[in-house]
Amino acid sequence: MSQVRILSFRLVINKTMKINLWYSTSQQQWRWTLCDDSDTMRQESGQRPFLRDAMEDVANTVEYMLECKQSE
Repeated sequence: MSQVRILSFRLVINKTMKINLWYSTSQQQWRWTLCDDSDTMRQESGQRPFLRDAMEDVANTVEYMLECKQSE
């Protein structure tokens, strides 16, 4: 059985975004999901073998989502 560690964060910038981050030992990947509480139809996800790369993907995705919200 593979071991999975789950980390959960809440990012509050005028809106709440939920970030779930975990390591899948069976896939040897850091996996993540990002949900925007103000738009329940919007969810992003990804995976990378290295934590730093996964966190960079999350940061880039959050910045992109915030830019899209500002332009609306």
